[in-house]
Amino acid sequence: MLALLGLLPCGVVVFSFAALLANVDMRTGRGYALGAVSSLHLAFTIIIAGTVAILAQAQPHPISHQNGSVTIWLVFYFVPSVYAILVAVIGATIVAWIAHHWLWILGFVVAAAVPFLVAALPYSLWDPHTDYIVRQVGFLGVLVLPEAAVLAYSITRLAHPVAPARQLAPHN
Repeated sequence: MLALLGLLPCGVVVFSFAALLANVDMRTGRGYALGAVSSLHLAFTIIIAGTVAILAQAQPHPISHQNGSVTIWLVFYFVPSVYAILVAVIGATIVAWIAHHWLWILGFVVAAAVPFLVAALPYSLWDPHTDYIVRQVGFLGVLVLPEAAVLAYSITRLAHPVAPARQLAPHN
């Protein structure tokens, strides 16, 4: 119970940012805010994962206590990255809900759940002898596919804008 209470502030921050992004997107009628967040996150993920992959190849083998693995940096990137993914996916789901784009909501759920259930979870938890590359590709899918779905939705909203929220006319 205390662990759940510890996650409460993070949940409030995630939902607050998601609601803010959804509000900006609905006010403008386009997907600028969600598109910017998802494209920046995808760029950072590609840069960080690529840098770690290059450093891991140049790292002297055997890995020991004094000579640690550089892939530990992906673990430090993974946790805040999951929060960024949650902000973008929840924000896009709010926008899609308001716009009645039910298939996009289904797409967000599939893009978030399938990489986790098919690639990351079974290989990392159930079989510790699974190939290292397969495990890393699974975790990279968890970071990339949901953001790619949000970016695709934002691009379709840019191409086919939804009417912005109506402004109340001032009374004279």
